[in-house]
Parts: sequence; C-alpha cells; structure tokens
Amino acid sequence: RALSGERRGAMENETGDLSWYRRVAALLEAEGDGSPHLVIDLDRLEANARTLRGLVPAGMNLRLVQKSLPSLPLLRHLAGVLETRSLMVFHRPWVNLYAERAPEFDLLLGKPMPVAAARAFYRDFRPGGGFDPEHQLQWLIDTDERLAQYQELARGLATRLSVSIELDVGLHRGGLVEPGELAPLLRRIAADPGHLRFAGFMGYD
Repeated sequence: RALSGERRGAMENETGDLSWYRRVAALLEAEGDGSPHLVIDLDRLEANARTLRGLVPAGMNLRLVQKSLPSLPLLRHLAGVLETRSLMVFHRPWVNLYAERAPEFDLLLGKPMPVAAARAFYRDFRPGGGFDPEHQLQWLIDTDERLAQYQELARGLATRLSVSIELDVGLHRGGLVEPGELAPLLRRIAADPGHLRFAGFMGYD
C-alpha cells in the first residue's frame, strides 16, 4: 500500500531514527491481514521521480521498467510524474494486459521472446481498445534466425511487427556482439517493409 497525505501523517523518518519504521509496522499490524505487504512512501517516490526527470536532457525519453507483478495505478502515477508513456515489459501475459487495460503505453520487450510468445499475444489480442501493436509494441530481436521466425509470423498474420535489435554493450547479457552481425538483420527488415519495421536498438548499460 502507498502511504501519503493524512495516513502518512507524522511518519517522517529522521536520520538514524527507527520510529518511522515502527509506526509503519504498527499500521500494518493494526490494518493488515497477516500477508506480506510492500509499503511505498509515495511522497519520497514522487520526489525521486521528479529528480530523475530533471536529470534527463531535453528531447530524451524515460522508459519505466516493469519487472514482476504490475500495479497499473502505480505505473500510471509514475508515468505522469516522469512525463512518459514508455514501458519495458518482461512477461508476455503482461503485454496482453497492458494492451487491454492500459492502451496508452508504448511497450518494449525487455528480453527476446520465442516466436511462440509473439504468436500467443496476437492470438489473445482483441483490437478496438485503442492499442496499436504495429506502433506501440516493440519485439526484441537478438539473432537473424529469430528475426526470420518473426517475419514468418507477420506474413502468416498479414500484419507488420515492430522490432528493436538488442546489442551487447559489454555486459554480455545478450544481443549482437560483432558489428558484422547487424547487417543481415537490417537487410531483412529493409527487404520486407510490409511485415517488419525497425524501431531502434536496445542495450543494457
């Protein structure tokens, strides 16, 4: 639960003072149901988000990263503070969730997905809710083989997929390593503009 305003009250934490944590524990003991809770100090979270927003150069966009269980109200709130609609997602079912319930977000997959995951997205996707997969969903590609699979899927669905190419920038978390690996992917995309759209690069730094 997020604490702010009146409910947060006098729970300001002074340096080295454990009273803030004791008050939070007392609140959870009084109002909780015995299950684990994540407590968010909304005021401090907003202050951190505003600080981060101020550090970003003009013309650059921030992308929120949703790693595990999504909280749509919290993500929407932070997106407003950060002035962004960009989101990175790591789990295919969440992609369908956002397409249905939060169609304002632009989605980038945080890891390359098997083509079966992309097929499952389109199987479950229901058009008409305002989400446009061609322009709001970027599938992550790390090999020409995977790109060929996505191309075949796009042709079978008679649609166009937006793809971002993952680059290994030194952390070896995945992506293209050698410059020569890039040209075949770009050629494949350029040769089939009806089914593939180049959306950009992604690298973990």
